[in-house]
Amino acid sequence: MGFFDIDLSNLLTQRSAHTLLTWSLSLTFFWFGFLKVVNLSPVVDLLQHTFSFFATQPFLGLLGLFEMLIAIGLLIPKIRKITIFLTILHLFGTISVVCIAPNILFAPYFPALTMEGEFIFKNFILISACLMLLFTNRDPSSRS
Repeated sequence: MGFFDIDLSNLLTQRSAHTLLTWSLSLTFFWFGFLKVVNLSPVVDLLQHTFSFFATQPFLGLLGLFEMLIAIGLLIPKIRKITIFLTILHLFGTISVVCIAPNILFAPYFPALTMEGEFIFKNFILISACLMLLFTNRDPSSRS
C-alpha cells in the first residue's frame, strides 16, 4: 500500500473539514477587518484607485468592522446562512474591480496579474468556500 492509497476519510472527516473551513474563513475575515480598523491594511492603495471613499476613515474602519462581523457571524450557526450570503455579496463587490480598474490588476497586460490582481482573484476561492459551507449545510458542532 503506497502513500496515495491512504483512506483520507479516516484522517479528515467531513465534519472536521467543515469546521476547519469555517474557522479559516472566519479568521481571514477577522484579520483583514482588524487591519482596516487599526488602519494597517495593505489594500488602502487599491481602494484609493477603485472605491476611494472606502480608503479613508471612518469608512475604512466601518468596512473593517463589517468584515469582523462577518467573521463572528460565520461562527454562529443560527445566522451562518445570512452571513454567508452577505459575505458573497461583499466578495463580488471586491471582484468588481475587474470592471472598474482592470489596469490595476494586469501588468504589463492581460493575463499577467499584479499583486493586486492576485489579491482580487483569490476572492473566487473565498466565494467557493462560502458556497461549500452553504450547500453542505452542516453544523460543525453537530454530532451527526
